[in-house]
Amino acid sequence: VVYPVGGEICRAFVEATTHGPNGAPVPTVVFNDRQKFMTDEWFSAHPHIGYVGPDCYDEGRRAALLATSLGRELHRVAVICTRHHSSATASTLRSRGMCDHLQELCPAVKITHIEVDPTERLAPPSLARRLDAEWQEGEVDCLYITSGVTHMACAALEKLERRRGAPIDACVIGHELSTADRRYLLEGRQRGYIKQDVYTQGVDALSGLVYACLEGRPIGKKLYLSSIFIR
Repeated sequence: VVYPVGGEICRAFVEATTHGPNGAPVPTVVFNDRQKFMTDEWFSAHPHIGYVGPDCYDEGRRAALLATSLGRELHRVAVICTRHHSSATASTLRSRGMCDHLQELCPAVKITHIEVDPTERLAPPSLARRLDAEWQEGEVDCLYITSGVTHMACAALEKLERRRGAPIDACVIGHELSTADRRYLLEGRQRGYIKQDVYTQGVDALSGLVYACLEGRPIGKKLYLSSIFIR
């Protein structure tokens, strides 16, 4: 079972370490992080490699359900997406799931996207400037963060409040829960988060690998619907 690093180095690592000393392929499950190169064609060319991880589109769909369950009307929603990074694939799928389902639930909602590059500075002051431009277009009811910078977005909103001299009543929805996120969740700034059931993913990864080896068949890729939302 391999937990991959991000980017092109992941492809080189996986392809180089999934063959034994005699060159024969070793059955391998790549766990938890789906990379850009993991296409249907790539899996077909590597039948000894499988993938177990979250359905990121489903995570975005659950974020939409969480946003609409908070008892407020949603007129404008801003989505912060990651680009040019190993997490960009997950971020794109989460954004798509959120937007597709939110527009089914709230047909009149206006959704805007803010693209960020994690390799650049994402400190609250710089992110606050990005959000300030968004708020000048009108009040935002919900801010959805598709990757792991939820606490930075919350801190940026605090700075934006001080700059505007008025409270901002936007709810923030993110993914997972870091130590830095806890304060904002307890204070109510962050209204909930989408979490993966990684224990179940691990069990599924190992059982899939064992059964494939015992039955002498290709592992096959697999997405595991394991996201839950927690307020």
